[in-house]
Amino acid sequence: MMKRISYMVIPVLAAAVLALTGCAAKLSPKASFFYLTALETERGEMQRPDLMIGIGPMLLPGYIDRKQLVSQVKSNKMKVDEFNRWAGDLEQNIAAVLAENLSYRLGTDAVLIYPWGQAVDVDYQVVVDIRRFHMAEDQQVHLVAQWRVLVEDGSKLLKIQRQEFTQAVNGDTNNDVVAAQSAVLLQLSRRISESIEGS
Repeated sequence: MMKRISYMVIPVLAAAVLALTGCAAKLSPKASFFYLTALETERGEMQRPDLMIGIGPMLLPGYIDRKQLVSQVKSNKMKVDEFNRWAGDLEQNIAAVLAENLSYRLGTDAVLIYPWGQAVDVDYQVVVDIRRFHMAEDQQVHLVAQWRVLVEDGSKLLKIQRQEFTQAVNGDTNNDVVAAQSAVLLQLSRRISESIEGS
């Protein structure tokens, strides 16, 4: 009789374990993936299809150079979101957004991302050092970047500038945060294009 009971208990326990496993799988959040986008819609004064521009090298601070989205929750405390991630490499994504924005603004298809090889001589090289790029406690995205424009195959400095850009986050989702990050990259792109247009 005891053997028969034990044989009956085993399948019941197995079914309970499977049910609990299924519930845990349903309750665990799924990861979401985000991508920065180019937003430039205005043509600049200088439309130069013959112009060749190089973007990079680019430097990111270690705290954002990761797969997860990062935000500031207190003055000295950051949140790394394990379930909200970048769809690809963040550095390459930022470089691609700057390249697309500058391409449209300056009217040239020849905007290359570093490294572009020794056989290519760019007219302007844009080196970007991003020092801050996240949503802060004030619900605004802050971008702090020092950027340089080089000419003569990178041997001569045309301009160097450190600037801070902010953009309010219009909403309470991570998609709204990433949209604001794309918007501050547009601001940076326009400042860089203005320096090239004025050279």
